[in-house]
Amino acid sequence: EAFDMVLRHARNYTALMFHGQFRGLAAAAAAPVAELFADISLYILGSDGSVDDMVNSFFDALFPPAYRRLLSPGAGGGASEECLRAAGRGAGAFGPYPKLIMTRMSRSLLATRVFLQALNLGIEVINTTDHLKFGKDCARSLLRLWYCPHCQGLLGARPCQGYCLAVMQACLSHVAEVQPHWEEYIEGLGALAASMRGVHDMENVLLKLYALVRDAVLHSYRNRLHLAALVSNMCGHSSQRLTRSAPPPHRPSGDPRGLKTLTFDPEETLAGRRREFIASLRGFSSFYSNLPEALCSRESAVLNDSLCWNGKEIAERFPSAGAKRAQAHGTETKNKAPEPVISQIIDKLKHINQLLRLVSAPRRRFKTRSGGGGAEQEEEVLESGDCDDEDECSGSGLGLPPRHRRLRIFA
Repeated sequence: EAFDMVLRHARNYTALMFHGQFRGLAAAAAAPVAELFADISLYILGSDGSVDDMVNSFFDALFPPAYRRLLSPGAGGGASEECLRAAGRGAGAFGPYPKLIMTRMSRSLLATRVFLQALNLGIEVINTTDHLKFGKDCARSLLRLWYCPHCQGLLGARPCQGYCLAVMQACLSHVAEVQPHWEEYIEGLGALAASMRGVHDMENVLLKLYALVRDAVLHSYRNRLHLAALVSNMCGHSSQRLTRSAPPPHRPSGDPRGLKTLTFDPEETLAGRRREFIASLRGFSSFYSNLPEALCSRESAVLNDSLCWNGKEIAERFPSAGAKRAQAHGTETKNKAPEPVISQIIDKLKHINQLLRLVSAPRRRFKTRSGGGGAEQEEEVLESGDCDDEDECSGSGLGLPPRHRRLRIFA
């Protein structure tokens, strides 16, 4: 729900920008904008789409109406849609902005995608371990633990704490194997959430996307004479005579961007909800190792009782060392291979933990100069250089994983 809210706000911001600054283009831009955000939604939910492809498709779809309605009104009527798309793509009509959008979206959407995949896997782990079936040995031990006192007429007897723990640990021994991977999973999820800032935060990037789209359209408008000549040559039509006094895009008074920035309660933002969720989740980092004790805290002898059931008889709540050894020996189980379901869960946790480490790896900062205005921009890349353009990653910087290594973790 929180991610959907961010997508809705970002889509509305972009639509409002077109209505405020490029009114003649607003209606035609509605479909490309809707398709772009639909693709973003599918991507973060795990589709095989590429961020590069969705951004390229958006600007390919945007150029023909932009050319006919804004850059060269009345021209291009005889040119096919496909020719105009190819002309805009070949001429780099929108300047460096598509590439910049790819870079920023790739980083933030990759982090969001892995975060959501990790959450889904966490739900799967909990549901799987919650519905495990236990063997006959465990069933007999639990019967002795809770119901055997009834056969002796001891209806109110409670099991001893040590005896209960020994039984629970034996029954849950295969589940306990999940614990180290579960703990690493929670730490990795927290590290990823902490790294989702700036250009790695989907909320921050998408809510500012409208500004980059606006600058891309303005870039094409400033170069409209050059673009008209290229389109005329490629698409074989005579464009109308253009003058440098062509009406500029509408820029309303008041806010220079034509939008009123909405304010949010910091705790109601996506970042605030992530922090709250991770803080709550950390309390369950030892869930599987603490499970026997948590179960026995409900069933064991209450603190003010001096007698309890030790599996054979009513005895002192604090047995001697010899009794403890005998008690522990009575609940020993043979070492068994991990259950297939548990092995699958552990394998999936190992895989998602590896992804969490990769995506939240330390990044080093460097400054680059933008081509036009000479302004410096801060960018970040992985310290290890795991993913760049030469590795066939989509976009630049972190981007998407190489195309031969999918992020799909569910078989």
